Amino acid sequence: MPRWWPATPRVGQKVDVSHLSATIWLQALGIGMGLMTKGQGMGAYDRKKPRNALANLYECADGRWIQLMHLQPDRYWKPVITAIGRPDLVDDERFTDMELRMEHGQELVEIMNEQFSKEDL
Repeated sequence: MPRWWPATPRVGQKVDVSHLSATIWLQALGIGMGLMTKGQGMGAYDRKKPRNALANLYECADGRWIQLMHLQPDRYWKPVITAIGRPDLVDDERFTDMELRMEHGQELVEIMNEQFSKEDL
């Protein structure tokens, strides 16, 4: 179990969700923008230089990948970065708001890559 996983046991519950529907919903913004711009400027993004490091993929020590999709990055910055074991970054002046995290995105992705690479998913 990863170190950043909640320490207290949780009571499970059944979740019945359509993976296809969820994926389509998550792609709605990208599809809409693609339709509005007729596909200009759309395409794959470089995961090492994302606009939002909290909406990115990270490889874990066991070779499995975790995908984060926090579309309110300022709101979730402190809880996410604390949960993955890097509370020292909460007040790091390079990352205090979304604009600064975009400016220093490559550094942040390298830090998060290193952190996730230490833990099994």
